[in-house]
Amino acid sequence: MKIIHILFLLATGYLLTGCDGYGRTLHVKSSTGGHRPLFSGTTTIYVKNGSPLTNAVSAIASELKMTPNEGIPNRWEMKTAEGYSFTLALEQEPAGWVIYLIDWPTTERSKESRLAEKRIREELKTK
Repeated sequence: MKIIHILFLLATGYLLTGCDGYGRTLHVKSSTGGHRPLFSGTTTIYVKNGSPLTNAVSAIASELKMTPNEGIPNRWEMKTAEGYSFTLALEQEPAGWVIYLIDWPTTERSKESRLAEKRIREELKTK
């Protein structure tokens, strides 16, 4: 009976903590704004004030042939080559913008996520 209890506890623990996914967060701020985030998987990109971020991210999502989410503005989704879900989302915060790159349900970044980040960095560097 002890083995069954141990297996039950292990299975329950796995179910409660087994959320598989990879997230990358890009904080986009003006060159004078704010502090750096403290969490890993988070990067701050400093840009000039007035950079047209919404248009740039939307264009990159179109390049990657992502589908806009009809219910949530500034959010795009697609299936990766491996069959997982990749979401690109943009939100405005008081200190700047936050770009979310989310691969789910995998713990590794997809090539689409890496390409999106590369293109965003390239686009923002030219502004």
